[in-house]
Amino acid sequence: MAQRHGGLAVLRHRDFALLFGGTLVSHTGDILQSMAQSWLVFTLTHSALKLGVIAFCQLLPRLVLGTLGGVIVDRVDRRQLLIVTQVVAMVQSILLFSLVAFGVVTFTHLMVLSVVLGIADTLHLTARHAIIPALVPPAELQAGVALNSAGINLTQVIGPSLGGALLGLLGVSGCLAINAVSFVGILVALLLMHWRPRPAEVRPPSTIKRELYDGFRYVGAREQLWVPVAIAYGIAALAMAFSRLLPLFATDVLHGGERAYGALLAAPGVGAVIASLWIARRGRQPGTRRLLYRAVLTLVGALVLFALSGRMWLSLLALALVGGAQMVFRTSAIAAVHGATDDRYRGRVMSIFLLDYGLWSFGTLWLGWLADAHGPRIAVLVGALSCLLCTGIVAWVSRRARGSVTMPACPDARPPVSSR
Repeated sequence: MAQRHGGLAVLRHRDFALLFGGTLVSHTGDILQSMAQSWLVFTLTHSALKLGVIAFCQLLPRLVLGTLGGVIVDRVDRRQLLIVTQVVAMVQSILLFSLVAFGVVTFTHLMVLSVVLGIADTLHLTARHAIIPALVPPAELQAGVALNSAGINLTQVIGPSLGGALLGLLGVSGCLAINAVSFVGILVALLLMHWRPRPAEVRPPSTIKRELYDGFRYVGAREQLWVPVAIAYGIAALAMAFSRLLPLFATDVLHGGERAYGALLAAPGVGAVIASLWIARRGRQPGTRRLLYRAVLTLVGALVLFALSGRMWLSLLALALVGGAQMVFRTSAIAAVHGATDDRYRGRVMSIFLLDYGLWSFGTLWLGWLADAHGPRIAVLVGALSCLLCTGIVAWVSRRARGSVTMPACPDARPPVSSR
């Protein structure tokens, strides 16, 4: 059934289609802002480390507040939380546009506003992932997750493609203005949704600390959860932060400008869109663990090729492979995690998985430092090979764990919900 109703057919579910369409519009604007902001920082400072600092400021809240956000998502109306977080992000975007338009923006302003956006994005990302299983039938969950990822990655093609031209035509402030307007799309979609949360089940009173502990214990007691989580952490902290170094590759390695930068940003999105649509059509099939490991191997190989390339066409091909491999891993991992998670733990489990975004912020710092010291090529090579080593360690520990005594399940946890 998952295969028969896979792919674009999942859009027949009205509320999912609204979330998909609103996210498509809003996230295109987000990409424009991210691209414009990175270009602004680079032109002001010419420092890979300071590019990493801005990324760190935006993503640090996901590491610090990520699991707390999961507790909040499990306690409140997820749709209302999405509305609030998008309003906050819209205000942040308007403030940033105003500072740039009046010519008074400073690096400190960028750091503070990046932290504000990071807090809003932390709650928004967890709530959006946690709400998808409520909008599609269980048999179509993987198709829904994959199509949602395809939409996000389509914006990573549209956004940079537009941004490469718009940066030259409208400047940084023009791109920021477009992003501020784009939030209308997701807010209207959320307001039009029919879905409302079911009445909350009666649960014994619990503290936030206890709920956080239960969430980590729930993940740690299930190999089908902690393995994809651990690999995702390694990819984020060691490999995927290369994207913040793309201004250096565009100018110092490939000797291009804004259009070259836009093309490099768009290339991973092209591969990711194709991979997401393939996963959506593939449906739920056995062999997910092997697929995850193969995706990591492909990602590492493509990053090595990108680091060694000195030609634009080869760099774009390598980045398309990076985007495709990363999306095959991420979509398959998220669908597997959803299928192994009881709904009352879903927000906390997804927030633990999504801590990889926070770890990416540390990756931007150490790769930025490495690029300043030894060049962007060495930084990407070291990150990719470190990611491969980390994945190998996770695979070894997982095999050893399967050969030992089975870990006890949480005594208060329900059996995982089947995605069949």
